[in-house]
Amino acid sequence: MFFDLLLSIFAILAFLQTGLICDYYMFARRKLRFDLAIFLALGIGFIAVFQMVLGFFEFPLNRFLVMVLAFGAFLPYVLDSLLRKQVFGVLFGFRKFINSNNLLVILIFFVFAVVVGFFTFSHPVWGYDAIQRWLSKAYIFWMDGGINKTNILMVSPADDPNLWSLTASWFYYFLGKADLFWIQVIPFSVLFCLVGKFWLIVKRGKLGLLWLIILMFTSFLWQTVTLKAYSGNADLLVSFYFLLAFGLLFSQEFIYTAVFLGLGALTKNDALPALLAFCILMPVFGRKRKQKFPLLAFAIGWGFLLFNFGFKYYFSLSSRYLENDWNLVLGKRPIFEYTKYSLQSFREEFRHVDHWGIGFLVIGYFILSRIGRVLNNRVLLFGLVLILAQITGYIWTYYVTREDQASQIATSIYRLVLQIYPALLLLAFFLYSGLPKSGNVRE
Repeated sequence: MFFDLLLSIFAILAFLQTGLICDYYMFARRKLRFDLAIFLALGIGFIAVFQMVLGFFEFPLNRFLVMVLAFGAFLPYVLDSLLRKQVFGVLFGFRKFINSNNLLVILIFFVFAVVVGFFTFSHPVWGYDAIQRWLSKAYIFWMDGGINKTNILMVSPADDPNLWSLTASWFYYFLGKADLFWIQVIPFSVLFCLVGKFWLIVKRGKLGLLWLIILMFTSFLWQTVTLKAYSGNADLLVSFYFLLAFGLLFSQEFIYTAVFLGLGALTKNDALPALLAFCILMPVFGRKRKQKFPLLAFAIGWGFLLFNFGFKYYFSLSSRYLENDWNLVLGKRPIFEYTKYSLQSFREEFRHVDHWGIGFLVIGYFILSRIGRVLNNRVLLFGLVLILAQITGYIWTYYVTREDQASQIATSIYRLVLQIYPALLLLAFFLYSGLPKSGNVRE
């Protein structure tokens, strides 16, 4: 048990280190901006994309190779003195952080981590979707040494993206077994980084601690990790990627927005509308007088979109939502009535205080009362349009689904709302605080 814990911690450190070197060498131009949330998100994403690329060539993985690659991620500390100096400078600087006025926040995070950790690790993963879909695929990929054209079709629905399953299978290599208990270290780390990143952003504005408490007391956010019924699913990862994408969008760091929207779409098909809208609308919202058009971000967004579709085409992953008899759908399902029912369902879910606390009351108030600021701020409007594109995608899915609409909504709407909730709460914070004026949200 203790040895498994050590291996699990090392696996998380390897994800973080992989993300650090990706950010340091690919995006930050060898200037360290220490951010655990971004490092974890990039590390998970890079390793998943790496495995997907290996799948094209049917190159097999094994535990020895994965451990060599994990240790190799730490080699830059030996080879790059500038990186080593910057990282050690940050680590030694944490002493100053602890001795500052952050003791209350540190205490809140400590209590949050202890309470959530206690309930999380009181049981193994037991959620139906997690066992039957996401982690079943992870087990198959781990047993077969990666993705191939046969095993990717074994678990239905085959067109589900594989980022979470590949992340879990990579973790299994560290432990040497498909463990349904320690795999929870990953979603627990994601939740902690999500909440931590939210705090790093909101602390720059007024009443930042109050906004943090609103997020922390959102029961369904931490229940996706603590409750057996929801632990081990992919929705929290989408929520994590969306929070990062929109937080960095509001600071006009469009490259990171493109990357995280792309990784979100590789996690669940639900996240495709935001990526597609970003690619289409970037020429409209990304252009500003006296500023260069963010061509690289535009190219990265389209690159992720084409990679997503190309992967599905190569592995013959047909979509269960696109392959429909449209005459039958339109003939038997009145579009206005179905859309109205979906909108009413979202309205009722937003009012579900047992899931969201006062979160959506706050979100609704600031969006409606400060719509003028949204319309006058290019990046805030862009963010709201992308979120509306997401909701439109959800409603379209509920219209064309082969299942009964009411049953489909009842069993999934709270998970879809989770995906956009932290990003919407962040938008409400920006509307309240008057940010962003300039600068960025990286710390």
